[in-house]
Amino acid sequence: MASDAEIDPSLREDLLAFLQRDSTTARAGDLLRKFLRYSPRRQDESLAMPLQEMEERVALIDKILPRFRRFLKEPNHQLTAIELSTLLIIPLDRLRRLEADAPAATIARCLNGAEVFIRLALTGKPPPGIMARSKLATNEVQKVSEALQNLDISTRLDDSPGSSTTRTKSFRSAAEKNKAYERDNHACIVTGIIQAEVCHILPFALNSTQKNLEVTRHASGFLTALFGTSYEDDAGTLLYDSIGCSDRAWNMLCLNRQLHWWWSKAFFAFKCLGITPKDESNSCIDIQFHWIRMRGTAPKAKVDVTVDSIQNLLRDSPTSECSFWATHVDSGRAVDSGEIFEIVLEHKKATKMKIMIDIQWAITRLAAMSGGADAPELLDDPDDPESTYQAYLQQDLTLQQMVRELWGEQ
Repeated sequence: MASDAEIDPSLREDLLAFLQRDSTTARAGDLLRKFLRYSPRRQDESLAMPLQEMEERVALIDKILPRFRRFLKEPNHQLTAIELSTLLIIPLDRLRRLEADAPAATIARCLNGAEVFIRLALTGKPPPGIMARSKLATNEVQKVSEALQNLDISTRLDDSPGSSTTRTKSFRSAAEKNKAYERDNHACIVTGIIQAEVCHILPFALNSTQKNLEVTRHASGFLTALFGTSYEDDAGTLLYDSIGCSDRAWNMLCLNRQLHWWWSKAFFAFKCLGITPKDESNSCIDIQFHWIRMRGTAPKAKVDVTVDSIQNLLRDSPTSECSFWATHVDSGRAVDSGEIFEIVLEHKKATKMKIMIDIQWAITRLAAMSGGADAPELLDDPDDPESTYQAYLQQDLTLQQMVRELWGEQ
């Protein structure tokens, strides 16, 4: 809080001039009073990366890169903006582990998994014919797909009563949407405006069809690098257990239409600060708003692994320079980074929402940082036989065959 001596004198002058102006009505004075009295819950938190950490990451990435090159069979491969950005959002302790003992296939699974995941999240669908046209669309892949369908009854049944056809597509649940709408009191959780839109935290498209679900499952390996194996297992149950499995109220928030669109463009993201018990049945989940629009380059552009290149990728747009903003409906005050909003829901559902927000926080920053949010069509095409995604998938199939042979299975 600023002292009297620290207050800009021009602010006093502007305030006095506003009050003395003939055009200032009583209503304008009331609105100003609301603006001045409004005090949002807020916590400053810088997203800047310390120089020492940048230098350590450069050293670690320099050691990881040769293994990735061997996997690709490209001795001169230079990291792309999306690949370097992925390595920058991985927590430092996990990046150290990746450098220390991760095989080349794990590194490729992490880097390309993030890219394919973001492509699907931003475009809403994978390229057509992802399984049919792929050079890896072998009988083995098809058998795995059929086995997964047979294991989950919800993916086999059509929406029509008595239908015996295999369900390959999910439709948005109006019931779950209404649950989220009621929970958030029909209002945008950020601005407070009523008649808000119900938005998915992680896109509905990630598992809306059998094809998308398979892509999400194969591309989700980077979650291990970000959060650990146990976290990926939990996320897997929520994200790619069955068609439409994340179309639930715990994966939804109410936002106004403009924020809904800006969220899809990675102009901002929510960070989960934690969960606290509210009563015997419910918990409060605190989510923090961040304007994070970054000046990324083309996602497939080649970048050097240097402190300077990292600084360029991490250079964000300060809120004061943004050409867009949101305002609180009750006060007219602009929404700032660091503001905290509370969602109340049942204990188990709060844990599920936290997982959704954690993943959203990672992939939205990654999309903005790398330029993927501006050009998702330039990200790795899972349908391309020469893509890293397909190279990883081929090695995965080879490994499965080796395991079967080891156990004497055909």
